[in-house]
Amino acid sequence: RGGDGTLKKGAPAAPPPPTFEPEPEVRRKQRARLKKVRSRMAATAASVRSEDLEPLWSVGGGGQGGHGGRRLARLCASLSEVCGQPRSDGAEAAASEAAKLLEAGREKELHAARTLGALDALSELAAGIDGAGWPMPPRRSTQAAATRALLAAAALPCNRVHLLLRSHVVAGLATCTLASAVQAARPDACDASEPEPATSGEGGGDVCLLPALLRLLRLLITPLPPGLAVRGELRAALSKLRADLVTLLVVSGGMKSLQEHCARRAATLAQATAHGALLRQYVALLHALLLPVHEDPAGASCASVFKEFLRSSCVCGLPALACAMLVEASQPGGGVAPRPTLGAAAAVTARPPPGRARVRPCAAVLSVCRSAVRLLAHVGSVDAPLLRGLLCGGEFKAQLLHLVHLALDLSEDANIRGGGGGGGGGGGSG
Repeated sequence: RGGDGTLKKGAPAAPPPPTFEPEPEVRRKQRARLKKVRSRMAATAASVRSEDLEPLWSVGGGGQGGHGGRRLARLCASLSEVCGQPRSDGAEAAASEAAKLLEAGREKELHAARTLGALDALSELAAGIDGAGWPMPPRRSTQAAATRALLAAAALPCNRVHLLLRSHVVAGLATCTLASAVQAARPDACDASEPEPATSGEGGGDVCLLPALLRLLRLLITPLPPGLAVRGELRAALSKLRADLVTLLVVSGGMKSLQEHCARRAATLAQATAHGALLRQYVALLHALLLPVHEDPAGASCASVFKEFLRSSCVCGLPALACAMLVEASQPGGGVAPRPTLGAAAAVTARPPPGRARVRPCAAVLSVCRSAVRLLAHVGSVDAPLLRGLLCGGEFKAQLLHLVHLALDLSEDANIRGGGGGGGGGGGSG
């Protein structure tokens, strides 16, 4: 441009000014809310005094002795070194070795994993962050091995407390790790940046990460045993952290994506049978999410958020999911024909023709269906008006009544096949 600001001949055209599209209002509010919850968790964890933790650390004894003490000490040093390189072969090997060692369940080693710093390194690998909270995504197989190691260590209540007090790690597990685990568990998920092969004969890290993560989150949300020597101030702080963890799971959208993923995994009875472990951990996590509200219905910070989620999702879609599985189980030949809708009740519950036996659901599927009914009772014990309001909806009521009808129908069919004729012997198998 010349002195007068005009564009001279042969000069390149100036690039257009950058345009910044405004962030959607919903997404902006969600980020602000997540930031607020994270800050509240950090403040709660920082308020815990070290003297309040001393009685808890001394329960069961710590120390570095016992079988495998030297091996664990070397492993802790190795984890500290490779923690800053989460995508390296060394990080994967160290996390896998830690998982094998801690899954043996020796109490002294579980205590030593905390005192030697192994839990800190493993939690950062599982959450995909560094010590300052910056994202450092590891390999999926490394993340799965670290999660398995944390799950084994969480068998001790003191280790669960230690993890809860690392609020930035817990927040990373509930948001980033859960989202990536759900994404990686999809059948069409394929990441070309993952050079390593599957880590186990059961399908690799993508398959075992999600059930292990759900179980770990459930343990972190579950209150400590009542007989444990914990001071009142510490117990109150832990209750606040658990309630905020439930809020994170709901506000971040993790529970919604998990609900959709489990619904896809239970699209057919065969799929539900193959993913029975995932479905059981999903239902168990839903039961655990109600515990902070059950402890303090009015004062829990997650009460209003989680109740609204239950209302909007029709109790996380569990009645519809259990209905869908039992509908196919009631079909002759295991549901070869397309699954009918809930409106076609007469076609669904018709007796199979002679010689066409129904396919019995496996133990995992029946366990999920039983847990779905128990969850409704749990919701009613926590907030009876919420359950009554849900029952006023025609679709939810139809699903619930249909679920009860199918369960009774399958139970009667089991009694007939068992030769009980409705007697006491056949009722137990139903």
